[in-house]
Amino acid sequence: MRDTIDMAREAGLMAFKYPELISKEDWENLDRFVALVRADEREETNRRANASWSLMCEKMVAAEREACAKLADQLIWADNKGVASAIRARGKS
Repeated sequence: MRDTIDMAREAGLMAFKYPELISKEDWENLDRFVALVRADEREETNRRANASWSLMCEKMVAAEREACAKLADQLIWADNKGVASAIRARGKS
Protein backbone atom coordinates (compact mmCIF):
# COMPACT_ATOMS: atom_id res chain seq x y z
CA MET A 1 0.00 0.00 0.00
CA ARG A 2 1.33 3.41 -0.91
CA ASP A 3 2.24 5.99 1.71
CA THR A 4 0.06 9.07 2.16
CA ILE A 5 2.85 11.43 1.16
CA ASP A 6 3.55 9.47 -2.02
CA MET A 7 -0.10 9.72 -3.01
CA ALA A 8 -0.18 13.45 -2.20
CA ARG A 9 2.89 14.05 -4.35
CA GLU A 10 1.43 11.97 -7.19
CA ALA A 11 -1.77 14.04 -6.97
CA GLY A 12 0.33 17.18 -7.46
CA LEU A 13 -0.17 18.70 -4.03
CA MET A 14 2.80 21.07 -4.05
CA ALA A 15 3.05 21.46 -0.26
CA PHE A 16 4.03 17.83 0.05
CA LYS A 17 7.28 18.49 -1.76
CA TYR A 18 8.29 20.13 1.51
CA PRO A 19 6.81 17.92 4.24
CA GLU A 20 8.69 19.77 6.98
CA LEU A 21 6.43 22.79 6.33
CA ILE A 22 3.19 20.87 6.90
CA SER A 23 1.53 21.08 10.29
CA LYS A 24 0.72 18.02 12.37
CA GLU A 25 -2.99 18.83 12.01
CA ASP A 26 -2.72 18.90 8.22
CA TRP A 27 -0.95 15.52 8.27
CA GLU A 28 -3.71 14.08 10.44
CA ASN A 29 -6.38 15.52 8.13
CA LEU A 30 -4.63 14.05 5.10
CA ASP A 31 -4.33 10.65 6.78
CA ARG A 32 -8.06 10.73 7.63
CA PHE A 33 -8.85 11.66 4.03
CA VAL A 34 -6.75 8.78 2.70
CA ALA A 35 -8.48 6.39 5.13
CA LEU A 36 -11.90 7.58 3.92
CA VAL A 37 -10.95 7.14 0.27
CA ARG A 38 -9.61 3.64 0.92
CA ALA A 39 -12.70 2.66 2.91
CA ASP A 40 -14.94 3.92 0.11
CA GLU A 41 -12.95 1.93 -2.45
CA ARG A 42 -13.19 -1.21 -0.30
CA GLU A 43 -16.95 -0.78 0.02
CA GLU A 44 -17.34 -0.38 -3.74
CA THR A 45 -15.13 -3.40 -4.41
CA ASN A 46 -17.14 -5.48 -1.92
CA ARG A 47 -20.42 -4.30 -3.45
CA ARG A 48 -19.26 -5.35 -6.92
CA ALA A 49 -17.96 -8.70 -5.68
CA ASN A 50 -21.22 -9.42 -3.84
CA ALA A 51 -23.29 -8.52 -6.90
CA SER A 52 -21.13 -10.77 -9.07
CA TRP A 53 -21.32 -13.60 -6.55
CA SER A 54 -25.10 -13.30 -6.28
CA LEU A 55 -25.51 -13.39 -10.06
CA MET A 56 -23.24 -16.41 -10.35
CA CYS A 57 -25.20 -18.25 -7.64
CA GLU A 58 -28.51 -17.43 -9.33
CA LYS A 59 -27.20 -18.80 -12.63
CA MET A 60 -25.89 -21.95 -10.97
CA VAL A 61 -29.20 -22.60 -9.21
CA ALA A 62 -31.11 -22.02 -12.44
CA ALA A 63 -28.82 -24.38 -14.35
CA GLU A 64 -29.17 -27.06 -11.70
CA ARG A 65 -32.94 -26.62 -11.59
CA GLU A 66 -33.15 -26.99 -15.37
CA ALA A 67 -30.91 -30.07 -15.29
CA CYS A 68 -33.17 -31.62 -12.65
CA ALA A 69 -36.27 -30.74 -14.63
CA LYS A 70 -34.83 -32.36 -17.77
CA LEU A 71 -33.94 -35.45 -15.78
CA ALA A 72 -37.45 -35.60 -14.32
CA ASP A 73 -38.96 -35.20 -17.79
CA GLN A 74 -36.98 -38.21 -18.97
CA LEU A 75 -37.79 -40.44 -16.01
CA ILE A 76 -41.30 -39.49 -14.96
CA TRP A 77 -43.00 -41.86 -17.37
CA ALA A 78 -40.92 -44.83 -16.36
CA ASP A 79 -41.07 -44.67 -12.55
CA ASN A 80 -42.31 -41.79 -10.37
CA LYS A 81 -40.29 -42.94 -7.36
CA GLY A 82 -37.18 -43.09 -9.53
CA VAL A 83 -37.41 -39.35 -10.16
CA ALA A 84 -36.73 -38.42 -6.54
CA SER A 85 -33.88 -40.91 -6.32
CA ALA A 86 -32.32 -39.62 -9.53
CA ILE A 87 -32.49 -35.98 -8.34
CA ARG A 88 -30.96 -36.87 -4.97
CA ALA A 89 -28.19 -38.79 -6.71
CA ARG A 90 -27.28 -35.68 -8.75
CA GLY A 91 -26.53 -33.82 -5.52
CA LYS A 92 -23.99 -36.47 -4.52
CA SER A 93 -22.00 -36.44 -7.73
